[in-house]
Amino acid sequence: MYTFRFAGVAIFASAGLLLAAPAQAQHVPAGQFEPWSAWTVETVDDVGNVGLCTSLAVFPPDHPDLPGRPAISYCDHPSYGNRLWYAYRDGQEWIKQTVDQPSGAVGHTSLIIFPLDHLDADLAGQPAISYHEGLIPPSDPDRMLQDLRFAWFDGQQQQWNTTIVDSAGGEYTSLAMLPLEHPTLGGQPVIAYYCGGDLKFAWHSGGFDFFENWNNTVVDTGGDQNHDVGQYASLEIMPYGHVAISYYDATAASLKFAWYEDYFGWQSEVVDGDPNNPAYDAGKYGRLSVFPSDHPYLPGQPGISYFCEGPLPDETCLKFAWHEETAEPGAYSWVTAKVDTSDSPNLQKGRWTS
Repeated sequence: MYTFRFAGVAIFASAGLLLAAPAQAQHVPAGQFEPWSAWTVETVDDVGNVGLCTSLAVFPPDHPDLPGRPAISYCDHPSYGNRLWYAYRDGQEWIKQTVDQPSGAVGHTSLIIFPLDHLDADLAGQPAISYHEGLIPPSDPDRMLQDLRFAWFDGQQQQWNTTIVDSAGGEYTSLAMLPLEHPTLGGQPVIAYYCGGDLKFAWHSGGFDFFENWNNTVVDTGGDQNHDVGQYASLEIMPYGHVAISYYDATAASLKFAWYEDYFGWQSEVVDGDPNNPAYDAGKYGRLSVFPSDHPYLPGQPGISYFCEGPLPDETCLKFAWHEETAEPGAYSWVTAKVDTSDSPNLQKGRWTS
């Protein structure tokens, strides 16, 4: 059995997909933590070899049909069917749907649920997925054709639609939606992804016909064409609608963070890495999140969980980085901490974090 572990949720796959969730949530006083005493595990899909590249989302609590219900995007193993799947819990059982079955292998899915007050009523409360397709043409086995793709469920037509966002590539996709109050792109989907050694960003404009009007730009090239940067991209929307991405710089073996700043464009910085220690490798499997605007200590600041490898046993671990204000007012810096270290050189903790 293959086990994919995430911070907060565990997905198990053995020719199938299972979901684990706390059996009971209890109120814990502020400042204290009490782990859940039990987990409930359900089989979502066990037909064939499925359960790769999962992404989990939850419907809003006031959704008219699926209040607070979980939903998952995932795909087949390439040897089984090349299908992109979507499953949701209707309260009694898991309902699954085939979203796409292209010619190539699919992967790197990222799922969101559009809000109920979305500007387009056909999208309100409906799911959308970004994902990657890779195809090796039989006539040219040394070449890989890659697409970044986007799928959305049309509430009026009651069907899934798919389109190509970037025909140059689209691995490690991460999907989000800009706030409805955004001045020019309210309610539009945006995607961070890895393409040809670069970190890229795609956004939709001009209404909500997703078959056209996709745009993309390069966020970080690492400085030259031989630099490999952008894997494990994780996208979040910061306060005031600003976009931020955490990602891995494979050439520098470091965790990086990029954000879009009005009038200045894309900016980036290193969060964790050691250029003087080639054995230190930080930033794989990273996941970005943003603290709430009313958080007492880190309001609206980013935090990143990620995997780190080092020459010492305790350096191979799950780490967490957060952005906080320094002693100088208005100045911020990154702080990192080890969350869970390895007790043995053969045991590695911290992969597939969330």
